[in-house]
Amino acid sequence: MRRVIRDRAEAYDGIPHAPELGSFQKGEIEWWQYGVTDDNRDRNDRCPLKMRR
Repeated sequence: MRRVIRDRAEAYDGIPHAPELGSFQKGEIEWWQYGVTDDNRDRNDRCPLKMRR
């Protein structure tokens, strides 16, 4: 199912899906998947959220 969705998105957008969109295990959260770039360039920045303890 994931392959079908990504193939359709690529056909619509004209570029492959962002490399940040991977397969994560249940409970894992990767912040950069919520702010992918429009041109699929690599991201070297850090998470903008600061966690308090």
